[in-house]
Amino acid sequence: MSPAARSDDSEVELTRRPAPGRPRQPDLDARIAAVTRTLLADVGYNRLSFEMIAQASEVTRPTLYRRWPSKAHLVFDATLPTPSTG
Repeated sequence: MSPAARSDDSEVELTRRPAPGRPRQPDLDARIAAVTRTLLADVGYNRLSFEMIAQASEVTRPTLYRRWPSKAHLVFDATLPTPSTG
């Protein structure tokens, strides 16, 4: 489409809609990771559960499952450092 064929609507700036649902708490992932590391040291990987992590973090299990699909993913993210950006 040539510039002359564009409609007047092409000049309108699109605004971003907020994400649906409640906004995430920025410190929650760090708090869950810290609790996960503590429980992992206390009870070990085999006894560790999403229910245990949720109760100790004062969140619900669905909160954990929205962020991590499995216990392995959560433990991986909680115990291994993230690559630095920049």
